[in-house]
Amino acid sequence: LSGTDGLSLAGANFSTAANIFLNADGNADCTGTYTHSAGSAVASNGFLVQITGADADIAGPINSGAGRTRVRTSKAGRTINVGTNVTGSLSLTDAEIDNITAGVIEIGRNDASFGSGNITVSAAITPANTTTLALITAGSVSGVGTITEDSLRIEAATGVSLNTANDVDNLAVSSNGNVLFRDADGLTVGAVDGVNGVDADNPAGGGGGTVTLNSTTGNITVSNTSAANDINAAGAIAINLEADEAVLQVATGADVETSTGGVVFQADKMDLDGTITAS
Repeated sequence: LSGTDGLSLAGANFSTAANIFLNADGNADCTGTYTHSAGSAVASNGFLVQITGADADIAGPINSGAGRTRVRTSKAGRTINVGTNVTGSLSLTDAEIDNITAGVIEIGRNDASFGSGNITVSAAITPANTTTLALITAGSVSGVGTITEDSLRIEAATGVSLNTANDVDNLAVSSNGNVLFRDADGLTVGAVDGVNGVDADNPAGGGGGTVTLNSTTGNITVSNTSAANDINAAGAIAINLEADEAVLQVATGADVETSTGGVVFQADKMDLDGTITAS
């Protein structure tokens, strides 16, 4: 289904075992909002649901089962706000995200056509009906809001700055800029939705930065993913565990490497079975 100046589902119940594409801004002039009323329901039975628009107003259920629901901008550089409705951005509140049931909820894009603008996490989000959240942009991901989710994938070309009380169990990040992430009770750096580890060293992408991971009360584990370097940075790497008795583990086979900076670990206890390389 496609529209140029908006697409609205009002009182519609649509279910199919196939991919569903809903484009509310077909001419990409940033006037088309996807509106999904409380009386409407969309189900793909495990297939992709893809929503494209200048904005989205999701008041009713969208269910892709174990499949993916993707909400993405219709124009290059269009900013995204996660947590608050903001004029001029594709905005999704926590309540709107909770209306989506999916194996993965993917917000934003950076594909062969173009990339979304900066993603701002402006308020707390706790997706109720997925275990994996993906934030994807040709810009940055930052904000004062918190993210609570089992697994979080971030792809942000120009950097990540989420130094609030996030609560994520598994984290994977790909960026050409600096990566700063804080978790309230510890996390595992691992494989999430096709991204392996935390990578801030991408010469092919024209950049690279530092990696800083902070844990307020829990442990941090760097697992051995399929990536050559499970934490990879062009600049310095810092992992800081602030609680008494917190444990930093670099698992057997895991690799932490910086090409031009140092590596600093701060933790009461360390189990360093993997490889650490600093220049």
